[in-house]
Parts: sequence; structure tokens; C-alpha cells
Amino acid sequence: MLIKVTGSQWVDGSGWSYTEDLDSMEINSMDEVKEAAGLYAAEFAKNYAPTESGDYQLRFYAPEDDGQEKPLAKFWLSDAK
Repeated sequence: MLIKVTGSQWVDGSGWSYTEDLDSMEINSMDEVKEAAGLYAAEFAKNYAPTESGDYQLRFYAPEDDGQEKPLAKFWLSDAK
């Protein structure tokens, strides 16, 4: 099952800067979504250059959540390292 992944840049003092679609994540069952999302976030954080005035959030969505209204999991990269 493919899980949609987005990334959003937060800028202190002004809010959300942008959101982008990232590579989807594949899982075998919904039972493993939180653990797999944590591993995805930790791996993504290795190659992310943080800014001093903000943070970056990854959100993971079920395939049927076309409007991306209810993320299955969310991770701030500052917490994922």
C-alpha cells in the first residue's frame, strides 16, 4: 500500500512557507504506518539542512485521503534526528 508523503516548511514568525509532495512510502499494512513513518522521517532528516528560523514537517496520508485532510502521522524534522 502506498502512503502519500508531503513536506511543509515552517518559518518562525510568519507560519507555513510551502508544502511539497515527496516520494511515497510503501507499507504492507496500516498497522506499521507510524513505525515506517518514523523511519522515513529519520532517513529524510539525514539529508535535510535545517534553518535557524524554522522547521520542516513531514505528513503521511492514506491513499484514499485525496484532500490530505487527516494525516496518519506527522513528524517535525527537529524531533526526528
